[in-house]
Amino acid sequence: MPLAYVKPEEAFEVRIQCTEEQIQRHCDAAPENDRRDFDNRGGLQVPVYHVYKGTNFPDPLTFWYTLDLCEVDGYEFDIRTLPTWRHDTNALFHEDILQRALDRGLARIEGKELIISKDESVSLEVEAYRRIRGKI
Repeated sequence: MPLAYVKPEEAFEVRIQCTEEQIQRHCDAAPENDRRDFDNRGGLQVPVYHVYKGTNFPDPLTFWYTLDLCEVDGYEFDIRTLPTWRHDTNALFHEDILQRALDRGLARIEGKELIISKDESVSLEVEAYRRIRGKI
């Protein structure tokens, strides 16, 4: 008997701030998209999905997520690679870890891909933050 595809479970949502140009691109991308998708300050809620071991739906990986509902491998990311990750946190706070990285400009979302900043000044800021927190 063939297995049926099951969509990944949404883990949480994060908010990204969009420019007027990004809002217009979003609205032009599909007929069902419009300005009602955004809050009154230009923010958009973006769903973040669990990633699973192989096709084992009931067994999500603890630290791995994707922004792509179709689970393309290139869009998966490990929450521990974010500069705002601290080893004393647990899975209940992954939403906050990602949201802090987005809010501070340490990461950004482009399409369905999470881009983590490789900027040296950002790395120095993160290192200073971790030293203050006693994590280095």
